[in-house]
Amino acid sequence: MAIGDTLLARADNTLNGIFAGWSLSTTVIASLLFVFLAYPWLTWKDPDTHPFLLARQATASPIRHPGESAVYRSIEVPYGYPLRSGLNVKDPGAPKWSSGRNGDLRDIWIQAVRGPLKDDGSAAGPKGKLLTVLGREKIMERSLESVTLEINIVGRYIQQIEGKYVAICLSNSVELLASIFACAFYGLQPLLIPYGSSTEEFTQRLRKVQPDILIAEAGTLELEPVLSSCKNLSQVIWVTKAGNKHMDFADTPDDVPGKVNISTWHDLIEENKSPASSELPSTEKGSSSPSNIVAAVAALINSLPRNQKISSDDVVLPISPLTSSYTLMLAFASLFSHATIALNSVAGETVDFALAASAINPTIMVASSQSTLRYHDRMMKTQLGPLAKVSHYWQKKTLLNGNMPKTPSFAPPGQHNFLSKLRLLFVYHRAEDQNSPRLSSTALRDLKILLGARTCYALTTSGVAGAIAQTNMLDYRHTSEEGGSHFGPPLSCVEVLLTKDGEEGGDDEEEMLGGGEPQGKLVVRGPAICGGERKLDLVGKIGADHTLSLL
Repeated sequence: MAIGDTLLARADNTLNGIFAGWSLSTTVIASLLFVFLAYPWLTWKDPDTHPFLLARQATASPIRHPGESAVYRSIEVPYGYPLRSGLNVKDPGAPKWSSGRNGDLRDIWIQAVRGPLKDDGSAAGPKGKLLTVLGREKIMERSLESVTLEINIVGRYIQQIEGKYVAICLSNSVELLASIFACAFYGLQPLLIPYGSSTEEFTQRLRKVQPDILIAEAGTLELEPVLSSCKNLSQVIWVTKAGNKHMDFADTPDDVPGKVNISTWHDLIEENKSPASSELPSTEKGSSSPSNIVAAVAALINSLPRNQKISSDDVVLPISPLTSSYTLMLAFASLFSHATIALNSVAGETVDFALAASAINPTIMVASSQSTLRYHDRMMKTQLGPLAKVSHYWQKKTLLNGNMPKTPSFAPPGQHNFLSKLRLLFVYHRAEDQNSPRLSSTALRDLKILLGARTCYALTTSGVAGAIAQTNMLDYRHTSEEGGSHFGPPLSCVEVLLTKDGEEGGDDEEEMLGGGEPQGKLVVRGPAICGGERKLDLVGKIGADHTLSLL
C-alpha cells in the first residue's frame, strides 16, 4: 500500500472515531469554542487612535538645567515653538492666509452671536442657545441676542454710575454669564465669588478687593455684614428667580448702614430696553479681561481630536459651578464653538448626576471629581448580576483593544435614559483641595462603560486658567498602579517641569530628575498662568508615556 493511501486511511479512521462519539454536548462545546475563537476576528477593527500617539503624549526639551527635569509640553507645540496664547480670531474679510488675533473675552461672545460661517460669509449652521433648566420638566430657552441686550443694559448702567470693581455671586445662570461679558465689554473688573459661600468667607473676599458693585441672588445674603466689611459698596443688583419677581427687593432696609442703592436685574432690563440695546457693543477700546482666559479656552478647544470637537450639535451641561476656572473655560469654549449650553442652578461640587441631568439629555457634561466618584460608586452597586458582569467583561476587552464600546453596560431599565446621548464627560481634580478625591484608572474605565461616553480627566489649581494637564479622550488604557490615575499631557497653553523638593538635593535626587520617569515639585509656566509661572506645593511624576501624575 502506498504511503499516501496509508495517511488517508488513518485520517478517515480518525474522523470516523470523532463523529461516532458525537453528541449534543459535543455540538454545544464545539459551537462555544468556535464563537470564542471567531468573535475577535469577526468584530475586530482599528483602534480609535494610533498606539504610538499614546506611547509619547508630550515632548521633552533636549536639555535641562541642574536641579530641574526636562520641560514637558503638548505635542501640539514642541519645544522651540511658542505656546498657544490665543484664539486665532480672524475678522470678516481678512485674507485666508493671514494670521488671526489672540482675541479676548469679547471675541468669544461676538463669535457666538455671529454663528458658524462659511468661507463666503454665509451661515454654516444654527447658532448656539442658552437653556435654563428649572426642575425636571420646565426648560427656558434664551437667544443670544436677548442676552446681548442684558449685557449692554447692565454694562452701561454700571459704567454710568462710575462703577469699576464688580463682585458677582450667582449660581449657574444666564445672568452670571451676562455679568461676566458685561464686565468684558465695558472695561469692568469682575470678582467671581462661589455661590453658597458662608457669610464669613464672603466678607473676607470682599475685604480683599473692596468692590463698589455687587451682583448677587436675592435672598441669599445679609446686607448688614456685607456693607460693614465693604465701605466702597455703592450699588447692589439683586437677581431674582422667576417665581420671586413679584416681590419688592429694591427697598433699602432701615438697618443697612451707609448709602447704597439697591435695584433688581429685571427692573433694570425693563426700564432701559431700546432697539439699540440689542446691538453688539463696540470693541475699539481695549478689554479688561486677562489674556490667560483666551489662552486656556484655545488650548481646551484644540485638545480634542478633529472629529470629536465641540460643535453646534452639542448640548453642554456643566453640573459643577461656573466659578470653577475649568468649568468656566469650557463654557467659553462651548460658546466659541456655537454649542448650546444648559445651565442648572442645582450645579455644585457634590451634585447628583441624575438630579442635574434629569430634565435634559446632554451630549457633553462637566463635573467635579466628587460628583463623578459618587455616581460611579452608586452605579457599580447595580452591576452585580451575571448578565451585568458578562457585559462589563466584554466591554473592558473592547476598551483594552483601543475601541470605545458602542452601548452602555447592562443596567436596570431607565437607568441611563437621562444620559443616553452623552458622548463626552469632562472631570476635574482640584489640586491642593483635600475634599477633591482623585479618580483611579479603574474608576475612569468603569465610567466609560457605564455612561458609554469618553472621558477627559484634568488637573486644575488656583492661578491657572483652565487646567494644567488633561487626559487624551481616546486614551482607554488601564493601569494597575495604586493611587489616582494620571492626568495626561500638559495642555498646549502651559509647560511643566519638576524641581528638587528642597534647597539641597543629593546626587540621587539629581539622577531621578534626569531619569526616564522624573519626580519632584511641580512648576507650571505659560500664558494661561497668572504672572506667567506658578510653583506648586505638589510632588509630581512624569511617566514613561510622558503623562503627569501626582504622588
